Amino acid sequence: MTTPGTTLQDKVKAVGTELKSMFVERDEAIDSLILAVLSRQHILLLGPPGTAKGMIVKELSRRLHTQWFQYQLSEWTTREELFGPISIKAMTEQDTYRRVTTGKLPHAELAMLDETFLGSRSILTTLLRILQERRYENDGTDMVCPLISCIGASNQLPPEGEGLEALYDRFLIRLVLGYLDAPESVMRLVSMKEPGTNEPQHTLDKTDLDLAHKAIDGVYQVIPKDVAESLAAVWTKLREVSITVTDRRLRAARQVMAAYSWLNGETTITPQSLVTTINIFWQLPEHRSKVRQIVLSCINIKADKAREIAEVATDAFANVSPTAQSGQILQVVQQMARMKDELTSLGSDKKVQEALATVNGITDKLTAQLLSSLTRS
Repeated sequence: MTTPGTTLQDKVKAVGTELKSMFVERDEAIDSLILAVLSRQHILLLGPPGTAKGMIVKELSRRLHTQWFQYQLSEWTTREELFGPISIKAMTEQDTYRRVTTGKLPHAELAMLDETFLGSRSILTTLLRILQERRYENDGTDMVCPLISCIGASNQLPPEGEGLEALYDRFLIRLVLGYLDAPESVMRLVSMKEPGTNEPQHTLDKTDLDLAHKAIDGVYQVIPKDVAESLAAVWTKLREVSITVTDRRLRAARQVMAAYSWLNGETTITPQSLVTTINIFWQLPEHRSKVRQIVLSCINIKADKAREIAEVATDAFANVSPTAQSGQILQVVQQMARMKDELTSLGSDKKVQEALATVNGITDKLTAQLLSSLTRS
């Protein structure tokens, strides 16, 4: 539970900050993992061995008081290992073929499946339903799975032509982790304590997560028009460069955007939350830079326009001398009114609101100057 003076968002951010202090060049991965948990979506970490994929997830799990399940898949993984052994008692006394799922994936709230795509076809088919519907069929009984988020980890993309496209698509957020990129990062890494040597200082319990999910569902309910327009603009530009975003991913992205907005203290989905789609809309790793470029351009369009309007407003005000006639002042006031309308049409972006505050402030000064001019005349 939260303490007086500390918001739930503060608690979530504290977990992220603690994790970031333990790992080098992994801030984006940690932010994405937390957003996956908040939005109840699944996330895939792609990268070669030795990039701390498993360690980051393990440390996150230590800070979330949830039912945890972790397993490394291979072509020899059995159904018993993931879904539980067959109940001998149920088989001999009730003539049923029921699995004991306690402590296994069907009961997990947070799960990590390493080498996600190496399981057998039958196992991956069952996994697909758990990820999508949060349900598992146990001897004809449909179990509701409490799964919040499943974290997949793999050294490579799923091989083509093996029917794994649907499973790959279930991992909404996708991230590529590489080896360290800078000498200063190497220096920091070799100077740090081994992760896991200290007890977690910041944690989230089930009540915290339930409250966060409920609040994020409220943010999700309404998507402002300007945000929908920006999302459509991203979709259009991606389509122009032959990058396809499935309908399912478009809709699910909204939940992640809502989580990002809530975490940043907003009550509605904000244009800035579109940044989360950078790790949602790419299909192949080579698409990442183009997706990033397009998404950022669509976020910045309105910010650039707002900044331009604010600059024009400031210049117009600077050209009004203290002794200007009332007619000239009135013309500039009317110009400010048109600018205000244009800014209002741009929506609720932070930069837009800042520009609107500038125009309103100038309008107030001009109105006072106009009244003074009329009094003099």
